Amino acid sequence: MNKIDLVRDVASKLQGMSLDVTQKNTNLFIEAFLETIEESLLKGEEVRLLGFGTFSLITRKAHKGIVPKTGEKINVPEKRVVKFKPGKLLKEKVSRTSEKDKTKKPAKTKATEAKTKPSKK
Repeated sequence: MNKIDLVRDVASKLQGMSLDVTQKNTNLFIEAFLETIEESLLKGEEVRLLGFGTFSLITRKAHKGIVPKTGEKINVPEKRVVKFKPGKLLKEKVSRTSEKDKTKKPAKTKATEAKTKPSKK
């Protein structure tokens, strides 16, 4: 899902609740929501969305690394990154969904069909 899909789906859900919203208004809301999260993280604050998860800013220490392509050793500088820790409700929902998926047969793709078809030799 990308941002355009998110805006469309949120607008649709809000319209389903008999709220008079447009995709343009929904986009403005989502922009403001994301901007607020960014600003809070830049201030060093955690953003906790109860049941969904917590966004926080952590600092990764400088370390030595290797360029896989060349094998060259490099120094990777210290940097700040955003960390997301899913909340309990989100974990439970995702876990239930993945358990249901295990009981379903995997969807056939061109790759899996090619493996199951006898070769034409």
